[in-house]
Amino acid sequence: MNEKSLFQPRGICSHCLSFAYYTGFRPGDIIGLKWEHINFRTKIITKIIEKIAHKHPEPMSFPIPDKLIEILLEWRKQNGIPLKGWVFPNNSTGKRMGRKAMNDPWKKIRKLAKLPGELELYTLRHNFASHLIMNNIDLLTVSKLMGHADIKTTIDNYGHLRPDANFEASNVFAQIA
Repeated sequence: MNEKSLFQPRGICSHCLSFAYYTGFRPGDIIGLKWEHINFRTKIITKIIEKIAHKHPEPMSFPIPDKLIEILLEWRKQNGIPLKGWVFPNNSTGKRMGRKAMNDPWKKIRKLAKLPGELELYTLRHNFASHLIMNNIDLLTVSKLMGHADIKTTIDNYGHLRPDANFEASNVFAQIA
């Protein structure tokens, strides 16, 4: 099953999962996302990252890929084009979704895609970072996109994915020197 069929937006949780897939955001930051955080004109999300708010209390900015802009605009339209409030509210209460609200939809996707049962929702975050690094995006950029408070977190978790980076860098220098 391909990415397009897996994440084809339909309901609230499929939109949440698409958001996770295209941004690498933590689930808590997805369910804590408000329309006020999204600037469709500049394609930027600006919000305080919940997990690191105690270390980094200032809002951080994240680019929104074009594919996700399409998904968010569709979702916004389906919800009456709100300007404020939760992007992914609880269907019953309209308030913030619970911490585990995306777990059941993730289980369904895992089953449909015949993915191993041990793959957690957080796997989408790791997938995001891993693919960026394996496609030669530098660790500092990935660290910023992941909302890590310290690049050491990115290096410790994903640095092994580019074991040849030092060799490549020395060759680049040798070519320009």
